Order: sequence, then structure tokens, then C-alpha cells
Amino acid sequence: MVELLVGKVKKNFQLKIAKSMDRLTLSFADLVDNGPKSDPEIDKKINKIAETLRNQKERIELSPMVMDFFSDPDFFNALPEEIKNNERKLSELMINTDRFSLMIGRERIRRIQKERSEGSIFGDEVEVPESLHHDGRVRRAESGYKINLDYLREQGIDPTKVLFFRVSQPSTTPKPEYYWTSDYFETQRGLTVEIPDDQRKNAVILVADLETINQNGGLIQDINDDNGLAVRQIGAASFDQRLALTKIKPSVF
Repeated sequence: MVELLVGKVKKNFQLKIAKSMDRLTLSFADLVDNGPKSDPEIDKKINKIAETLRNQKERIELSPMVMDFFSDPDFFNALPEEIKNNERKLSELMINTDRFSLMIGRERIRRIQKERSEGSIFGDEVEVPESLHHDGRVRRAESGYKINLDYLREQGIDPTKVLFFRVSQPSTTPKPEYYWTSDYFETQRGLTVEIPDDQRKNAVILVADLETINQNGGLIQDINDDNGLAVRQIGAASFDQRLALTKIKPSVF
């Protein structure tokens, strides 16, 4: 009787282990299927640029984050031909976007410690009053530190070569595009978490430079900040999507 009971317990335990392994195998398969996309030719091109920059006199070392999103096939293939086939232009985008992303962390610390005597990317706090969207909805009042593009230029960073991203619906007519982020991967997470199912199939990721999105009255740091820098346009004007560097049709869903 005891042996029979032990045998049943052992069998049940083995069955549970087998089921657990099946779940682990499935989870790993899902991870592989839904993991980071790659293209050997794109990886080769981006790695070559990184190696060239590393071997220059200035010894520029690009961050893994910038390397990752420039290597992403969705992103790279959406770039205009005159950029993705021009190593100099591609390098300038990578270098300036990388320098900007590295600066953000340092500037946040300086702001917290109130070390602003030598200037900062974060300017004075600006209040944006409540207003109406173009469709009549109320746009809530917000406040945030104004983004100081002159400081970026003083630090040798070109705002026309710093990339920002936004998930939107494609449009042939200008419409409000107020919120942007420097974190490319945040827009992909937003696609799968924040965008309703019925809108995902048409959604695109707008890519524009910092100088361009700053034209609507300037930018303030958004309260929903993330791994990069999230910003909100101060003005209420519409954005012409033709001004974007490119539109990405993501393959994350």
C-alpha cells in the first residue's frame, strides 16, 4: 500500500516536472519568436561604423542602446536611402543621438543637486495652461522644465541629428503630435500595451529630429519620463508628418 502510494506520488511529481519543462520550452520559444529582430547585413554595417568610430583619434564608443535601435531592421530599413547608404550621415546621427542620451542621465543628477550655474539642458519651469484639442477635447494643464537646445549646441550636440520618436496614426493632413520620446524601444512597448487592438494594424512610429519637434513653441520635459527623455510640445499647433525623417511600420505585433 505504501509502495503504491509512493509510486503515485512519484508519477505525479514527474508529470508536474514534465509539464513545467513544457511551459519553460514554450516560454523560451516565445522569447525567440518575439525577441529582438536582427539582420546580418544591417548588423555588419552598424558594427563597421562603430569600429571605425572606435579607431578614430577621439575613440568614440557608442552605447549599446543606440547600437541596438540602429541595428533594428524596422528602424534601419525605414531610413531614407540617402542616410542609410551614406556612412558619414549615418555616423552623425548615431554620434549625436548617443551623446544626447548619455547627457540626459548626468543632467538629471545636476538638476536634482541644483547644479545649474554652468547651464543645463533643463531650463526654467514652464506652465502650459489648459486648452482644447483640435477635436474639442480638453488638453490638461501641465508644467515641466523647458528643453534648452542652445545648451546642446554649446556642448557640441547638433539637435538636427538627435532622433525622437512617437507612435501615431498615419495622416496626410497635419494633426497634433504633442508627445515624443528619445527612447525608441519605449514606442514599441507602447504599441503592444497602450495602443488599442483596432488601431495597431495602422499605427506607425514617427521619427523626427529634436530641432524639428521643437518648432511648436518649444518643448518641456514630460511627466511620463522614461529611459530616455520624454517631451511635450508647448504650443498647440498641428504637426505635418511630411516633416518627419521617416515613418516606421513596426513588426512587433
